[in-house]
Amino acid sequence: MTFSTRTNAYSKATSKLLLCLRRYAVVLFLGLSPVVFGATNISGIINQYTTVSAINVPLNKVTVASTAPFSTGDKVLLIQMNGAEITETDNASFGNISNYNDAGNYEFLTVCAVDAGAGEVSFQHLIQRTYDPSDGVVQLITVPQYTDAFVNGILRSDPWNGSTGGVLVFEVSNQLEFGANIAVAARGFDAGLFANSSFSCAWWNVQTGYYYTVASGKGGYKGYGIADHIASKETGRGAQANGGGGGNDHNGGGGGGGNYGVGGQGGERVPQSTFYCKCTAPGKGGKALSSMIDNTDNRVFMGGGGGAGQGNNNSGSSGGDGGAIVIIRADEIIGNNYKINTPGVNAPTASNDGAGGGGAGGSILLDVNTFTGTLTANASGGRGGRVNNSGTSNCNGPGGGGGGGVVWSKNPLPGTVTTDVSGGPSGWILSSGQTGCNVNDVNNATAGAAGAVISGLLIPENSSPFAGCGVLPIELVSFEATAEKDRIRVDWVTATEVNSDHFIIERSMDGKFFDPILTVEAAKNSNTMQYYQAYDNEPEEGTIYYRLLQVDMDGARNYSGTRYAKFIQADRIGNIYPNPVTSFEPMKLELVVKHQKEINFMLVDMVGRTVYEEKRDFQKGKYLHTIPVHHLKPGLYFLKVIFDDNKVSSQKVILAN
Repeated sequence: MTFSTRTNAYSKATSKLLLCLRRYAVVLFLGLSPVVFGATNISGIINQYTTVSAINVPLNKVTVASTAPFSTGDKVLLIQMNGAEITETDNASFGNISNYNDAGNYEFLTVCAVDAGAGEVSFQHLIQRTYDPSDGVVQLITVPQYTDAFVNGILRSDPWNGSTGGVLVFEVSNQLEFGANIAVAARGFDAGLFANSSFSCAWWNVQTGYYYTVASGKGGYKGYGIADHIASKETGRGAQANGGGGGNDHNGGGGGGGNYGVGGQGGERVPQSTFYCKCTAPGKGGKALSSMIDNTDNRVFMGGGGGAGQGNNNSGSSGGDGGAIVIIRADEIIGNNYKINTPGVNAPTASNDGAGGGGAGGSILLDVNTFTGTLTANASGGRGGRVNNSGTSNCNGPGGGGGGGVVWSKNPLPGTVTTDVSGGPSGWILSSGQTGCNVNDVNNATAGAAGAVISGLLIPENSSPFAGCGVLPIELVSFEATAEKDRIRVDWVTATEVNSDHFIIERSMDGKFFDPILTVEAAKNSNTMQYYQAYDNEPEEGTIYYRLLQVDMDGARNYSGTRYAKFIQADRIGNIYPNPVTSFEPMKLELVVKHQKEINFMLVDMVGRTVYEEKRDFQKGKYLHTIPVHHLKPGLYFLKVIFDDNKVSSQKVILAN
């Protein structure tokens, strides 16, 4: 039986042969004509996001703002973006994280069912971690799945908007090749925005508070992080968890955001003399989240936003935004000297006011088995804002540097993968006319601390099935897919069946889109073991996914779990055409080569004489090999194809006039 299959996937084996060729329609290589395959091109924004308003643990489902992005069988990411609690007293402890709650928890899940009317999505496997939408923002994000993928344009996430975004996540079962960068800077937690103040400073009344109301004008806005702003405490020098503190009056610099590394402190305003306004209480750096970023707690965070500088001349600057989260699961990454970029953003330059702090670097999670070629993973902190002072009585505070993020991998990274998790430098003074205020001074602003490169990543994904999903009206003992020499064998066993009409075997090359390939009659009703077996006789090479659809006699339909098998084609001689062939056109031979090898082609006439012989080295792949016949007389010939393991294939060829 011939089964219909999707043609947008190609095998891992052939893709390696065509790494440099797959983007061209015609390829010439040693006189051969390889069959050109194409990976799925990806660029722009590939994820869809929705907020989760409730989680029903007993029924293993969530209530979402929109069910439109989701279908049964989809892979999704459940993640809580914030919800931590901080100390909010007006002292140096302001912004300390007193309880992370569920902030940073995440896991992969597979959709069992979608109820658009109720706005609910349920899952095939048990939700294993805890989430609380009432404490913070919880998102459900689509996780696109590809067999092979090629980044043909800049790949991004939606920017964090306070409800959704800030995460780029996808899976590639075989090869992910870079032809462009991943760029998700400025898509993490937001910076504190500069707001001009009408507050009149006094040289004898220095503002040292850790928080102020917005209306007071005594401090710049705090950056955002895993703890929300507190009403009436949105400004001032205290950090907002990993969000940087705002600079205090007068003209203090904002603190840098934090992630794995703590953000740097903002710079002070140095007065011309005692009788000028000053700032000795600039913004504090965002807190480090390193205690939760390890293989035990396994939480992931966006980079914190830098705090804003304080100002009253409409010439201060906001902080820099933090970097977003990138999660990639792939068998192999081919880097081609491209980059995964999620650095914190440099804060803008200020003039006669305080400058903002730099954003913190984001998080890069790489669940990858093999890296080929060079790749850069950048989760560095952003630079604090610099200051252009004018006049002889301005020496305002630069911003603190953003803390470094994290590059977290399944295995230790090879030397071909370059990482940058450095903390951002503080800002500095670019120009000044004030005595004792020199170009390149930082006024006690500090750099952000470095982040970390960690291995041992295990993305949370529960394998325990939820009994309420896909419960078959049968007792399914086993369901397996096994690769044989030239086909895939699918076996399943039932212990009992009630009103079971038939089974449909469905197949997918990407684990997401399934096609029916075979129907098998069921036992109807049975209390004894029933053994079933079916064959996929025309599998494509690569990882192939199968699932079992059981159909009741009343038409009810239920799915089993998904199984997969890896199929590698054997060396194969295909069709010869045209056959008969004339001396006016060459003969073409379809050829599939499993491994690099030498192949000998021989044409033998009816009396056993060799009239043509050619030896040629082949790489792994599919070919149309050309054999010249213009020099031969009409008649019957035998084409012998001899592989280096002495396997011989022989086919008749008729040469017509």
